[in-house]
Amino acid sequence: MYDMIPLFCGGIIFVLGLLMVAMPKQMTKKEMRDDPAVVEKTRKSGMIEIVCGVLIILIRLARIFL
Repeated sequence: MYDMIPLFCGGIIFVLGLLMVAMPKQMTKKEMRDDPAVVEKTRKSGMIEIVCGVLIILIRLARIFL
């Protein structure tokens, strides 16, 4: 069971990143939504979170199976 915790965390990080890329305006603070630079930064942060989530999942799977 403890082997699955990093997989769940990686999945949550991945999904959060997907939401940040798909809906950056809604994922930005209300008072900062009008600034296009902040919305674009949210989108870039989402891409980084997607990569981190995938890496966490791959590293954990490698430790389980190798």
